[in-house]
Amino acid sequence: MEPRRYRDAADWRAMLDLLVAGRRAATGVHYVHTGDVSWWLFYQDGPDPFADQIWLWEDSAGRLLAWVLFTPEDGYFDLFVQPELSGTPMAEAMHRWAEAAAAERVRACGGRHIRAYWIAETDAARQSLLERRGFTRGDEALNYMTLALAEPAPAAPLPAGFTVRPVSLPAEAEARARASYGAFGSTWEWGRYFGRYQRFTRSPVYARERDLVAISAAGVVGAFAIWWCDDANGVGYFEPVGTHPDYQRRGLGRAVILTALNDMRARGLLQAAVCSELRNPGAVAFYTACGFRTVKRLWPYEKPIDQD
Repeated sequence: MEPRRYRDAADWRAMLDLLVAGRRAATGVHYVHTGDVSWWLFYQDGPDPFADQIWLWEDSAGRLLAWVLFTPEDGYFDLFVQPELSGTPMAEAMHRWAEAAAAERVRACGGRHIRAYWIAETDAARQSLLERRGFTRGDEALNYMTLALAEPAPAAPLPAGFTVRPVSLPAEAEARARASYGAFGSTWEWGRYFGRYQRFTRSPVYARERDLVAISAAGVVGAFAIWWCDDANGVGYFEPVGTHPDYQRRGLGRAVILTALNDMRARGLLQAAVCSELRNPGAVAFYTACGFRTVKRLWPYEKPIDQD
């Protein structure tokens, strides 16, 4: 069974529906939140990922069976299959095709390794397949952390002059982008970085009411977070979250998170989730202080490719 290239918005909807179904099935396989893939594909400044980097498998009735996203400049391929296919020969055949296609693309970029991420420690079938195919597990794990939204989040004290609310666009676009520019230590040329954020805010996945900022009376954004909705499974997800270095340890990040948690609860969501890097104890401690607990770890797997 051969996959085909991504075509249109109907494919996008089917891709998200597959992720929702996978998360609902709770088989031990990790399916990224729909907000994660929305962030990957619409907050970007490289080649159009919809042009040649997404391929889909369908059955004879047109039902989506699996899809793969290639990110060759970083060596990654992300493959997601319908939950009932996990561990089957069909899933292995899809993996083999995706692996070979990833190697070809990575080799063309001058890379030396192909990588798969989001492999849950509970996903024995995928781990076994990767190891049989010559992949080894890396050490840059993510903690998948969750928090139940059964009770309202407590109020968070804020420094004088700061409030938490959705960003106001276009007036506060530059202040919002400068906060993330500093929070993530970007080395990009500023105009390129700001342009990426502006394009993202015009994308079909962006919702301004879920782009929260801790902002001063003078219009300085000290902290920010975007949260995403999987209404079908009742799960909200944070991506990205950050505090500008000049405003850290003042409670701004926590205030943004707690405000978002109450917004999620008001929408009817049952759980909040976030990923943090295992090697970043500060981030783990921050989310733990906000009430999150680690429920599983997600690992990268890597394999060298031959260089001609």
